[in-house]
Amino acid sequence: EPVIVDRGLDETDQARGLLSERPSVGIGAAHDIGPAVDRAARGGRLEPEQFLEIAETLDAVARLATSIGDERRPLLRDLARDLHLLPGLRTTLARSFDPVGELLDTASPRLGGLRAAVRTAYDRLRRRLEQLVGSGELGSALQDTIVTLRNGRYVVPVKADARSRVKGIVHDASSSGQTLFVEPLVAVELGNAWREAQIAEQEEVERILDELSGLVAAN
Repeated sequence: EPVIVDRGLDETDQARGLLSERPSVGIGAAHDIGPAVDRAARGGRLEPEQFLEIAETLDAVARLATSIGDERRPLLRDLARDLHLLPGLRTTLARSFDPVGELLDTASPRLGGLRAAVRTAYDRLRRRLEQLVGSGELGSALQDTIVTLRNGRYVVPVKADARSRVKGIVHDASSSGQTLFVEPLVAVELGNAWREAQIAEQEEVERILDELSGLVAAN
């Protein structure tokens, strides 16, 4: 179609003229977000790095729209009008993720409180175990006076031949079999509270990602 070809050539001429005057204008930091948008449109959950790419692309769109929105070249002004800035989505993503793609506490009204609950439960658990180890309450039953992590639970290293002196749940053993990693019964409830807080936080994170994925699909 000659008319379409002529317009395309005119757009190219005007873009070349713009770049010769202002070489910094462009779509720097934009990404190919097509696959992520398609996934969201099919009801899939996007990953944080995909949201970050979408946010960076929206920022690039906003910069480009500002750069060419008042251009004296009419075809470039037309291109600017065709750019969709999606300010609502852009603001929501900026409130939800930090620059490396981690969910911020402000991503939802509940997330900050749930994360605080995880930290509180963790601190209580660690203090109790460190008190147990440091007080000498377990005596010579310990292989070492440390607290460590096994299978997602905090444990203390107990000598295998002193197992009966430490009531608790065995989560692991050393390769030599000389050390058992035991979660003392006095810490089980605290460990459960920590784990439950982690699960609640994870469920909220997944809910937020699903909600944001729906927002991307809708836009």
